[in-house]
Amino acid sequence: MRDHVAASNGQGIALTIDGVDRSGEYLLAEVLNVWTFGPRLGLAPAAAVDDGRLHVVLVGPDHRAALVRYLEALRNGDRGAPDLEVVPADRIELECDVHDLHVDGALWSGESGLVQPGERAALRVSVLPRAVHFLRPPIA
Repeated sequence: MRDHVAASNGQGIALTIDGVDRSGEYLLAEVLNVWTFGPRLGLAPAAAVDDGRLHVVLVGPDHRAALVRYLEALRNGDRGAPDLEVVPADRIELECDVHDLHVDGALWSGESGLVQPGERAALRVSVLPRAVHFLRPPIA
């Protein structure tokens, strides 16, 4: 990933966060509801699964060096947090190329009756606060 970020030109992403247009060229735009994804990429330190919010990590060309430094530090065993733009959100609308779209940490193949490879995917993402409840036995 470090090499991809270092060499990437990014892509144009149409992005609206809570009604505010944030469209632009991004190397990475991640929508998270937890602070880490993948094996240990902690891009949104303030995110919590139970806060009822999404967190959009935006890495434009001006944040490339910060992300590369973070990825290099991870490789060396440092688990500090990166200095990236993270926008808390309730509702996100985005449109991007299918070939770079990841869902739940996996590259989306684009195999869908709705979107074909080479097309742009349009998504709306939101959280239903308190939609999942966990039961546990009482602590003695």
